[in-house]
Amino acid sequence: MKNDRGPILHVTAIEITARTLLLPQLQALRDKGYRVTLACAPEGRSFHPSLDVFEPHPIRFPRKFEPGSLMSAMWELKRLIRTCRPRVVHFHTPAASIPGRAALALGSSGWPRVVFTAHGLSYQADSSGRSDRYLAHIERLLSRRTDLLLFQSREDLDHARESGYCGRLRYLGNGVEDGWFTGEDRRVRRRGRLRAVYVGRLTRAKGLLDLLTALREVDSVDLTVVGSELPSDRGGVMAKTHDIAAGLGDRVRFTGSLDAAAIRRLLASADVFVLPSWREGLPRSIIEAMAAGLPVLASGIRGCRELVEPGVNGWSFPPRNPSGLSSTLRQAAETPTLELARMGRASFDRASTHHREAAVFRRLFAAYDELGVGP
Repeated sequence: MKNDRGPILHVTAIEITARTLLLPQLQALRDKGYRVTLACAPEGRSFHPSLDVFEPHPIRFPRKFEPGSLMSAMWELKRLIRTCRPRVVHFHTPAASIPGRAALALGSSGWPRVVFTAHGLSYQADSSGRSDRYLAHIERLLSRRTDLLLFQSREDLDHARESGYCGRLRYLGNGVEDGWFTGEDRRVRRRGRLRAVYVGRLTRAKGLLDLLTALREVDSVDLTVVGSELPSDRGGVMAKTHDIAAGLGDRVRFTGSLDAAAIRRLLASADVFVLPSWREGLPRSIIEAMAAGLPVLASGIRGCRELVEPGVNGWSFPPRNPSGLSSTLRQAAETPTLELARMGRASFDRASTHHREAAVFRRLFAAYDELGVGP
């Protein structure tokens, strides 16, 4: 039965975020009875058909500071809100949430409720750099005009509370659908080199260059890289990535982007998962690997350290440190098969208990109810 009340408008910067991260949430809201619409920049001339049911609106928030494009996107968002009259505007990702919330905060009264999901802080919380201090100040100011802030990471939530964020601050978490949970009865059958898998965007901040550099020092590990570089990604690393990989021979394989079923098959044939990011929220790629019963090698940063407990279900290493990563890869390669199996089972148990998508949806529905926004 169609809901004739105003929709929930979800806003993010780019379409790939909507398709790969938000789509299950949007579908769950729709199944619950909410009207849901979407605003972001399409990847091509039109949106992917999977988003059609949400009547997506093209708004192009620039991913670097371009005053003209920024003002245009802010104006277009306000025009869209006046047209579709949503009850809630729910922001995701800093590139959309900072200018989007600023546009509403500087506007007239009578705007809809504002929700923001922090998929990761827009700044380094422990940094004294000018840019990070500026962004932290902006986020605190914007929290005064945000009715509800949802955090995927408990550590980010604690930081927001300690830093004086205003409004309702609630834990949302992150999880994956039941189909990812294939690792309960996993059997590790390892012969030869350790088989490692990386899944993510091919960007500098994901630490991929660090990972390939580290592999130069560890000849007992093979790596499969899943993902691609977007035209809008800043500081492209593809040329450098392939230059380093060329020196590693057949030990590195690039698959490009894969669908979920193909990624699950790949994880089922791997020994470990590795994510050397410099900054994360609560990475879904790690949760997917844990659900598949894999030990995880992850940089010791916010989000990752909530998922990976060294010695229990994986290993941790300093970010931006190829030397430390090579040492960790070597430890994983020297780990006996039965110990890898034990760590993989610990990963599965942790993901199964704490990171199922259905629990995330329940917390989202409860947060909307708290705002008085029912289906």
